Amino acid sequence: EGPSFLHGIKFTFMEQEGREWFNTFAMDWAAEQLAEDLDFSSLTQPQVERALERRSFARLRIPLKIEFGFNENIMLIETQIYDLSEGGLCLISNFEIKKDRELTFKLWLNNKCFVRLTGVVKYCVKKTYDNRMVNFHGVEFKKLTNEATNKITQFLDEKRSEMAAIEITLDDIIGQANPSELP
Repeated sequence: EGPSFLHGIKFTFMEQEGREWFNTFAMDWAAEQLAEDLDFSSLTQPQVERALERRSFARLRIPLKIEFGFNENIMLIETQIYDLSEGGLCLISNFEIKKDRELTFKLWLNNKCFVRLTGVVKYCVKKTYDNRMVNFHGVEFKKLTNEATNKITQFLDEKRSEMAAIEITLDDIIGQANPSELP
């Protein structure tokens, strides 16, 4: 409110010991702030999901630039992905690509490095994204080379590691707290 400003800080490097201390401090502070306002009286049993998760790999939500076409010699369209895993990705486009259509990709992991991929469209869903209607295409990778597999796996491992650097579970906090014994 008023003339105040919020600033975010990204830690680019932190030793494991410092990370553990910082995570414990942040989680303890957050738990104190939340504990006063918790009200579980309105909780109900969650409904069972009807659709089964068929993916073999967990997807990481990460917007990356991608070029794709219908053969490996010509890349027709440049767009972005919504998420990525070792087994596939979610491609965003302004038009629908039919299910079972095979596509060729150049997935840009950064401004200088890309991976050549082939995949098959498994589904298409129209959704609102960034205030516009677009198509989300679930793509399963097909015929990956060892080099492509290694690049994607290494890239995802690094990104997941960066994200995990400040994540900590309640069990981790309790495990570090050395609670006193009950009488």
